[in-house]
Amino acid sequence: MMDKMGWWTDATLLRNTETSNTSQAMYYVNRSKIREDMNFNIIRNILLILLVSSILSSYSRIQEN
Repeated sequence: MMDKMGWWTDATLLRNTETSNTSQAMYYVNRSKIREDMNFNIIRNILLILLVSSILSSYSRIQEN
């Protein structure tokens, strides 16, 4: 938008810079969120594997007796 001094280009450049900085910040936030989700999925999968293996081992012990 044109302000009273006529610094239309400066305002546009500033707005574009703010927009690119915001989108860059959102990109990094999304990347860290994806990384957290991946870590959570890895931990969850490990816990599920441990749970299933313990259930199977206890089931096999029951079968032996």
